[in-house]
This record gives sequence, C-alpha cells and structure tokens, in this order.
Amino acid sequence: MKNVILSIAKQAISDGLNHTSTLDRALLLERYPEFSKQKATFVTLTLHGELRGCIGSLVAHRSLLNDLIHNAKAAAFDDPRFHPLSAEEFLHVKIEVSLLSEPEVLEYSTIEDLKSKVIIGSDGIILEYGAHKATFFTSSMGTVTHV
Repeated sequence: MKNVILSIAKQAISDGLNHTSTLDRALLLERYPEFSKQKATFVTLTLHGELRGCIGSLVAHRSLLNDLIHNAKAAAFDDPRFHPLSAEEFLHVKIEVSLLSEPEVLEYSTIEDLKSKVIIGSDGIILEYGAHKATFFTSSMGTVTHV
C-alpha cells in the first residue's frame, strides 16, 4: 500500500508538470477500495534535504485518493512559500506522504505531562492560535525518489 500511495503522489505531480491526467481513478478505486474512504493526507517535498513544499489536510473531508492527488499537486505547485516545482527539480525531489488519523484532544497539565503523552514515531500535533493552525509530524508513510 505504501508504494502505491507514493506512486500516486509522484504521478499526480508528473501530471501537473505535463498538464496531463494519466491516473485512472476508477481502476485505482477498483483495485484498492480503501482509497474511497475519507482520509486526511499531508504531502511533503524535499530537495537536497531542504523543504520544497508541504500541503495537506488536517481533517478528512474527501476520499484518500482525491486528497492524495490534490495535496501532491498543491505541495508541488501551490505552496505559497515556494515557486512551482520545475521539471528539473522533479528529477531530484523526495516525496513523503503522511496519513493522518482523526484528531483527538489531548489533555495535559504541564509540558512534561504533554511530552509523556506524545509517542515519537507515531503521533502528530496540531497547534491552533486563533484562525491559524500548524502541525508537526513524528512519522510518515515513507519517501520515494523520482528515478
């Protein structure tokens, strides 16, 4: 499943670069029915070890397949911190996909209490301040390098 998810993200970015639509969504949903379930994803791109784009959903609001395709393209072409990914950069970019579970409120009394409740390698944290949100992940599906 991990390789399929990374392959879809990579192909979605390639389609964005080439202005094509080669992913057969119906076939993917037939082969992998779990892609039809609502799931939140984050797609992170790195180039030479540096962040190159990161876009995602904090809460599931569309199918895993649609969220993955949308966020892969958005990380490559719509992250406001970066210019759109070029074809040359695509040759070297690493793609990381994180699948998020439903957020849960975590009650804590002190920073030490919070640290004791977060599991490194498993948990992510959503920080909210007014209308602003940020997230930190401690695990991911994995990475793939375009070859």
